Amino acid sequence: IDADDNVNTGYIYQDSASVGAEFMVENDNLWKYTGTGGANWGWAQASGFDKANNGNRSEMSIPLSVLKSANNSIRIIFQDNSSVSPYNLMEIDPTDYKTQYYSYKISTVTDVKDKNAITKITYKLSQNYPNPFNPSTIINYQLSDRNNVSIKIYNLLGQEIETLINKVQPAGKYSVAFNSSANGIHLSSGVYFYRLQAGNYIETKKMILLK
Repeated sequence: IDADDNVNTGYIYQDSASVGAEFMVENDNLWKYTGTGGANWGWAQASGFDKANNGNRSEMSIPLSVLKSANNSIRIIFQDNSSVSPYNLMEIDPTDYKTQYYSYKISTVTDVKDKNAITKITYKLSQNYPNPFNPSTIINYQLSDRNNVSIKIYNLLGQEIETLINKVQPAGKYSVAFNSSANGIHLSSGVYFYRLQAGNYIETKKMILLK
């Protein structure tokens, strides 16, 4: 494992242009290179390696904190020692160390935010759109918790014209349409109001019908 993406550091395979290894896995253990560079042999057992055998498959894990370097890049070579029985060869057993490796770029978390703070929904009644409208418009609103919700339309005299919503709804974002020429209603141009009430929350906004 080339932990710093530098072919000239660590143990050098075959020649100076091959991948330099800072770590290796051998005999079910993780080893860290302690030599002075090049082909100078020197390895010490390192912690953080785990291996599990599952049928014909072996699973190995090494914490990124063990391998991570300043540039967050690592390169890995897979090589199988086939000198003893059963002489199993890996399909990716390299013949050219210069090109046959896997390269990984480790992403680093730079900012952590409170998920609840990002996704928290509050009570809100939005301005209808389009506004002015003719004959219909959309009203958006959102609820922070489950509640009995009503949305009603009023004229300038405070008289109720229509009830758009009157039911229990869970927290979330919603839309409802108001058509000034539907359900037997035929309104003239002018200013109207729509009111959202959800529990103790009440909000009213103005909209304009322009024919």
